[in-house]
Amino acid sequence: MQLAKFGKTIIVGRGSAIITSKLPNCFHIRLVAPLEQRLKHVQEVFNYSKPNAMEYIKREDENRKKYLKSHFFREPDDATIYHLVINTGKLSYLEVADVIAQAVIKKYSESFN
Repeated sequence: MQLAKFGKTIIVGRGSAIITSKLPNCFHIRLVAPLEQRLKHVQEVFNYSKPNAMEYIKREDENRKKYLKSHFFREPDDATIYHLVINTGKLSYLEVADVIAQAVIKKYSESFN
C-alpha cells in the first residue's frame, strides 16, 4: 500500500485493485484471454500436456476466486473493480501495452506534461 501511495509503481496480484481502490493515483487493469490461448500459454511456459494445463488453469482460477471472496468479498469477474479490462486474445501484447499506455496518459495527462 505504501508503494502505491508513492506512485510510479506497478503492483501485480490478486486483490491489488481492491486494496488500492480508494487511492486517486491508481489505474486498475485486468487482462483476460480465451481458454484456448491460456491453454497454449500454460503448455508452452510449463511444458504441460493439454490435460495438465487444463487442470492447472482450473485450479488457479478456483484459487483466485476463493482468495478474492474470502479476503475481499469480491468476485474476480467483477469488471467494476477495474478501469480497463483487455482481452489479450484480440490484441497482441504490443497493442495491449499501447492501449494501456494511452489510457493512463489520458487519465493522468497532468503527470505527462
